Amino acid sequence: MSTSVDAKALETVHNHVTEMYADHKLQPGECIFETALALELNLSRTPVRDALGRLAANGFLEQYPGKRGYFVPRLAFADMKEAFEARESLEEKIGFLAAEKAQKADLALLSNYNEQEIKFFDCGKTIDYMKANDSFHLTMVKVAQNKYIERVYGPIYWRTQLYVYYLGPFKREERELFAMVDYKSDTPHEHAHIIEAVERRDASAAAARCLEHVRSTFAHRLSRQYSAPKEVFNKLLQTKTMEEK
Repeated sequence: MSTSVDAKALETVHNHVTEMYADHKLQPGECIFETALALELNLSRTPVRDALGRLAANGFLEQYPGKRGYFVPRLAFADMKEAFEARESLEEKIGFLAAEKAQKADLALLSNYNEQEIKFFDCGKTIDYMKANDSFHLTMVKVAQNKYIERVYGPIYWRTQLYVYYLGPFKREERELFAMVDYKSDTPHEHAHIIEAVERRDASAAAARCLEHVRSTFAHRLSRQYSAPKEVFNKLLQTKTMEEK
C-alpha cells in the first residue's frame, strides 16, 4: 500500500477518534476494535491497524498485554500533571526557537490557524476549533526546526490533548456544569500573543508566552474541573469508571 494511502487512512482514523473523544462518544477505558472501525470508515483493516498503532504510540490510545483492541486511556490527575510538565519544557524552547527561525510564510500560516480558532469557537464548531488549535501547535514545533524536539513533542502533545478533549468546557452543558455559562476560551488570544512575540523576533518573550499558555491550560482550566465533586465530574464524562488503575 502506498505511503499516500497510509497517510490518508491515518488522517481519517485520527480525525474520527478525535471527534469521538471531543463528543464524548468514547469514554475512558472503552475499547476500539480495528475490524469494527474499518467497517465503519469503509477502509481495509491494514491501514486502520497501522493508524491505531500510531495513535497508541502517541499516547492517544493504549494497548494491554493479552487484550484485543485499543483502549481509551483512563483519566488520572497524576498522569495529566506529568504530561503537562513535560509539555511546558518543550513548548518554552519551541517558542524561543520559533522566534529565531520563523519566516513570513510561517507567520501567515500561524495567523490563519489563529483566525480559524476564533471563528470556530465563537460559532460553536468544537471539532473544527480543536483541529485549528492542534494545527497551530504542530506548526509551531515545525517552525522551531529541531528534529529531536519534533520527534518527542507529538506523543506528549497528544497525551495532553486527551485531557483537553474530555475536560475542556467546549459544550454548553459542560459550561453550565461548572457555572461557566459565559465562558470564552483564552486560547486564541494567548496564541495571538505568541505570534506577536515570534513576529518581533523576541525569543525570550515567545518562550515565556508559550510557557504561560501551557500552564494556563493546565492550572486554570483542566485542574479546576478535575477537582470538581465526583458526581459532577462523572456527569461531565457520562461514566462511573474514573477510578485510577
